[in-house]
Amino acid sequence: MDVHVRNVPPQATENHFGSFLKGHFKSLLIRSVHVNKPRDKTFAFLTFLHVDEAELFLRHYGQTKNQTQYNAAQFNVSRYSAIQRSYHQSQPKVTSVNLVFLGQPIYCQKSSKEANPYLLRVLAKEEKDRQTKVTKLTKVDQHIHYKPQVLPAFFAAASVSCGVWSYIRSNLLFEPQVSWDLAGTIKFGEHSTILTLDSGLRIDFLHFATLCIAAEEGSTPSFIFSMREAPRFFERIVSDPLAEMMAQLGMQTPNNSPQNRRAGPERHRLPCMDGKHAKVAGSCFVYRVALQPVTVGRDDVAARMQSLRLSKSLPRIIHRRTDVIRPQQTFEQGVKMLEAVLSSNSTSIPFPLAFQILKLALDGYLPPLTVLKIIPDIQDMVRRTPIPICVKSIRKLFNQLSYAGPDSEATEFELEELLQYLKDNEEQCQREDAAVDKDLKGSDNIAIIHRVKITPSSIRLCGPEVEANNRVLRKYPNHHEYFIRVQFSDEDGNTHSWALHILLFARR
Repeated sequence: MDVHVRNVPPQATENHFGSFLKGHFKSLLIRSVHVNKPRDKTFAFLTFLHVDEAELFLRHYGQTKNQTQYNAAQFNVSRYSAIQRSYHQSQPKVTSVNLVFLGQPIYCQKSSKEANPYLLRVLAKEEKDRQTKVTKLTKVDQHIHYKPQVLPAFFAAASVSCGVWSYIRSNLLFEPQVSWDLAGTIKFGEHSTILTLDSGLRIDFLHFATLCIAAEEGSTPSFIFSMREAPRFFERIVSDPLAEMMAQLGMQTPNNSPQNRRAGPERHRLPCMDGKHAKVAGSCFVYRVALQPVTVGRDDVAARMQSLRLSKSLPRIIHRRTDVIRPQQTFEQGVKMLEAVLSSNSTSIPFPLAFQILKLALDGYLPPLTVLKIIPDIQDMVRRTPIPICVKSIRKLFNQLSYAGPDSEATEFELEELLQYLKDNEEQCQREDAAVDKDLKGSDNIAIIHRVKITPSSIRLCGPEVEANNRVLRKYPNHHEYFIRVQFSDEDGNTHSWALHILLFARR
């Protein structure tokens, strides 16, 4: 059974909110429950394995904003032992009260949606493991603390796809843009998850750059990694690079050189998997790894997937079923249409504004087709508002939009909602611009310059940002939009670090 919790402070994390509820669960003797608090959202979900435990929780804390109490007549204590039953019956009738979290009340009520069956299986297995653990601890010293060894965990991969999240009405779907039917092994480690393919290619999903992992069991088990940046791509080095370069120069390698190379780099750093992937690698940050549903001894895939939740070093894992659909129009085709519209003479969108519109699509904030739909409203805004204010209005969207995925609602990406964001931002930027000193806005000592960040897998658009004027910029005071600052960095913005076992690519 699912319980919907509203008015949760958006700054609270899932661990923080779970720790707050832990004491209340303990006082009610509730153990089989999962807390799901999406990042930066004002709601949360509690999934109870047993319906009577959910009803017990709502009996004490179930309350809506109109102060309607939960119906205590629905409470069922049939599962509890005679001691627990007598305890509850001996207590006076309980009136539900609001829980107060971080200084504000939260409201709990039964969710209209059914509980996730995959998550219920996980809770059932955890309850069974707890009972087994208690049985074992009664036979050993009670001072020994049992810590299950979860990582590293290995799974056999059948294929991998790169794509995006999309919505049909309120249903979350995965749209693959490029797929590879390559077998391999996926390894969950402490700091990264590594997918090693039999072809010699390798994908590293760094945990600090992973938003969440959607795990699906059943007949089509898979992991879907939602990333905030492109993962790292590598290719295993089989032959000797020095021998290849000498052969290209027409030089003969020494006869006494070993056939098997024992020293030097172990792998190349690649910008993408192949040519098709190069067109979307810098914008599509969702990867689906399909697993082989085979049984390894008595430990099947589903059981090992459920055990990953015991690890504290992994990103948040969400057990859910995700449908996979082929897009009617690919991401690459949408970007080409957007670039054609922005470069068209009939559109007449100034460069500073076109820069921000293109960033919405290339950096994965919105699908290209959605960006195309808001261009007419942006053109109307240009006719009534100065260009600098229009640019600020669009830039505010970058902080307002969340990543599409299991933690986001489909309504956040509807056209009406986006246009309302844009209208509110325009009004706010107009008020802020009126409050700024005109002397500061017209200073000759600063320049507004756009930036481009070149990474191994993408070209990221940044800025514009304020910079100090130099002699070149002072020479062209009316043409600052023709200048751009270029930065070469890794995907996370840091400089490229040299590693002995990695041959840094030289293809960009």
